[in-house]
Amino acid sequence: MNETTLGEILSQQMLEADSITWNSYKSGFWKPNSHLCLSSNYWYSEERVHLHQTIVIDDNEDMQVYNIWDKTYTIDEISSILRCVGFEEFEYFSDVTGREYEEETDTITVIAKRK
Repeated sequence: MNETTLGEILSQQMLEADSITWNSYKSGFWKPNSHLCLSSNYWYSEERVHLHQTIVIDDNEDMQVYNIWDKTYTIDEISSILRCVGFEEFEYFSDVTGREYEEETDTITVIAKRK
């Protein structure tokens, strides 16, 4: 069975900056009614993991916490992971349009083929 997978991986440089923002919306992505979004970004350098946390509070004071985790990988790490699940051939690019891979790219795109 031939199988090809395309994946896009954000670079560590894009995720390293910590930040905190507050926004209010009449309606939006998180809720159809008015709500407040408290958003924070945290970079955990030792694990090379990024957390984007959004706390959403609506007019009824209902609160939801959304944690979105991103992990950065080197080409060697992602190749090793893909080999463990049966992929053998890899092509790397600097974006999904097929731009030639550069070491300092913000995005790594990989095409992996399973035989």
